[in-house]
Amino acid sequence: MNVDIKLKWMKALNSGDYTQGFERLVSQTDSEGRKHCCLGVLCELHKLENGGEWDDFTGEETYLNADAFLPEEVAKWAGFSAKELDSDAICDQEETECFDIKIKLPDSSGEVVDHNCMNSTLSKRNDAGVSFARIADLISINL
Repeated sequence: MNVDIKLKWMKALNSGDYTQGFERLVSQTDSEGRKHCCLGVLCELHKLENGGEWDDFTGEETYLNADAFLPEEVAKWAGFSAKELDSDAICDQEETECFDIKIKLPDSSGEVVDHNCMNSTLSKRNDAGVSFARIADLISINL
């Protein structure tokens, strides 16, 4: 992953500017306002640097035709390597390729060592309720 984008992403996750949401890049309700998953925060950074737009075609917002996972254009912009991407992510839009980000979780000693670690993805950790601060730590360790 591009180091500058990684640092901006970690800073954004720790900034308090984004309310954490689950299962979608962005969700919005009248009562709770706008919420982002960790991948949605990265899409916001892409939008700010590249002039993209969030679309509301189905009553829920999408970014570059992606609703729950990272669109290919954002993955390329962020400089993810093929080994960092989980291509099993499924987008609602058939013509859109989407990705999740692979990570390894530390074992009980706190070490991230391949043979002692459980594989996961950032969206799984986000949707399990792991805080943005902890996700930023996982990004620092893994990417």
